[in-house]
Amino acid sequence: MDRYLKTFLAIMMVSMLTIGMLTPAMAVSSKAYSFEDNLEVALPSVAYEQSYVPGEILVKFNPGVSEAKIAAMNSKNGATVTYTSPYAGFKILKIPKTKSVEEMVEIYSKNPNVESTSANYIMHAAMVPNDPGYTAYQWNFYSQYGINVTEAWNTSNGSDVVVAVLDTGVAYEDYAQNPVKRYYLCPDLNETIFVAGYDFVNRDSHPNDDDSHGTHVTGTIAQSTNNGYGFAGVAFGCKIMPVKVLGPRGGTVDQLIDGIRFATDNGADVISMSLGFSPSIYPGPELDAALDYAYNHGVTIVAAAGNDETDKVSYPAAYEKCIAVGATTISGDLAPYSNYGQALDIVAPGGYYYKDDNDVTQGYGIVQVTFNPNTRDTSDFGYWGFTGTSMATPHVSGIAALLISSGITGPDNVREAIQNTTQDINSPGWDLYTGYGIVDAYAALNYFDTDDPVTNEPLVANFEYTTQGLTVTFNDTSISADGITDWSWDFENDGTVDSSEQNITHTYALAGTYTVNLTITEVDSDLASTTQEITVFDQPTVDGTMLSSIELTGDWKKAGKNYFTWAIATVKIVDDSSNTNPLQNAEVRGYWEGNASDSEIGSTDASGYVTFQSDSYKASPGTFTFTIDSVTREGYTYDAENSDEVSATITVTVP
Repeated sequence: MDRYLKTFLAIMMVSMLTIGMLTPAMAVSSKAYSFEDNLEVALPSVAYEQSYVPGEILVKFNPGVSEAKIAAMNSKNGATVTYTSPYAGFKILKIPKTKSVEEMVEIYSKNPNVESTSANYIMHAAMVPNDPGYTAYQWNFYSQYGINVTEAWNTSNGSDVVVAVLDTGVAYEDYAQNPVKRYYLCPDLNETIFVAGYDFVNRDSHPNDDDSHGTHVTGTIAQSTNNGYGFAGVAFGCKIMPVKVLGPRGGTVDQLIDGIRFATDNGADVISMSLGFSPSIYPGPELDAALDYAYNHGVTIVAAAGNDETDKVSYPAAYEKCIAVGATTISGDLAPYSNYGQALDIVAPGGYYYKDDNDVTQGYGIVQVTFNPNTRDTSDFGYWGFTGTSMATPHVSGIAALLISSGITGPDNVREAIQNTTQDINSPGWDLYTGYGIVDAYAALNYFDTDDPVTNEPLVANFEYTTQGLTVTFNDTSISADGITDWSWDFENDGTVDSSEQNITHTYALAGTYTVNLTITEVDSDLASTTQEITVFDQPTVDGTMLSSIELTGDWKKAGKNYFTWAIATVKIVDDSSNTNPLQNAEVRGYWEGNASDSEIGSTDASGYVTFQSDSYKASPGTFTFTIDSVTREGYTYDAENSDEVSATITVTVP
């Protein structure tokens, strides 16, 4: 899928900094990453354009107008006062999201009770990094059709957020640390924070880059910034988790699935994937399950739409849990190579190069540090201009990190803030070619009131069940922020008619193991599904007593400025006759006390285990107690008095 343009360029900047440029780089493909001849060309700088604070206007009412009358006017127009100047008497009004600043200025300017009104114009960006390449070449950060990140840095730099870069690896280890593979530390990532990753291509713990693609992508997200050297990164305060799922010849779906689950299990807040399959390929349900797993664990997933010049977005970006990113040029147009279509969510700068009538290379790429892609010499670092949806994707991943660091939690809230604050460059609203528009970092950070961030849960389908002989009672335990309108139960291999009730009872004709699927529909028509296998018995197979034991573990996570703690209870149920024989399908009911107060119900697996996780608690330290309320299974009785543990307590602390 990647096609590297036949060019390389070199420019002078401070000292000799080599700038290269490649064509769209994106893909899980056996034909990726090829190069051709080189030539020299210079990239011009682009001037920054000032703007105003989105979502608010400045109004000065006429002397003598009462506060009651002002309140009535504001109420009629859906505006609220957020500040009144004690010196000049003007008010700052927060305007409704359905109105633009220009519209509200016009409305208030026509009111005879208003002396003056205007947008709240910004004089300058306080944080302009001193990296020499920033103002000279990074049009994608600050130009008219850039991502408007300069002002966003006054609010957030992505600190404490972990971004997993699933790519060709990152050149982040030096020769002394890894002399066998001869990788060198990238000079403009020396202040970037890295956490442990994994190489699923070579199956080792050193996810180093052997291609240059992953290092370039990482630079856009978190290149060392304000260090007086090189270029800047979107979320330069975040932590990068390098996860290598691509080699020089691409990668396979099993490597991608393992990479997604590894990143999720090891604390990633954002997964960035500048990769994809051919638009004609659906990689299979196991990849969907991995993406669901990450999403249901609160991870924001960002992926490249693809570079096939087609109206179909590539997988995994096409999956509903991913934010699908297309690419734009310096003029704000959809890049000719970028995929588009129904699954496209947003666009971001990806750059574009072309040959003019005189066979001279024109255009602008996304410039970041990486090693020489022609020779793949990891000691030959420079500043290269790549193009592609691969380059657009890390812009969005970086903005997601800025949002999470500022206190926004949950992938749905991150998506909402990004999608609802874009620069709309095509037809009004969402469209096939540019989605919701070009991402705007500063506007996204101002979408929610970050003093009270929204914490809605994602849509998650789930159910619990209890068995009594051949009869099974199913209870819906799904999670929805907006409300569920429909439940669809499917008893796939029992030959029965589906049920649409929320909680149901079903009686099977024969003993055996059966598959049950639940699909839920949210108010806005979003869908979520889950499948479980259950086993029913027509009569007790044994007669005995059950004993229990509990193992408690704890964990924590930092989201923005807040710490969250939770506990996990692993309950084991055994047959009293041996005190070691595990019992499957024993229904365990219990409850949490201390920092959590939720109730639990579940059935043991073939090894006699069932696991429960408490709700998370916003504090540190946190004490959690789990108590078994009852254990039931046909043919058995529960002996709490002689069990190893009926209740257990753990205290979870954070650093």
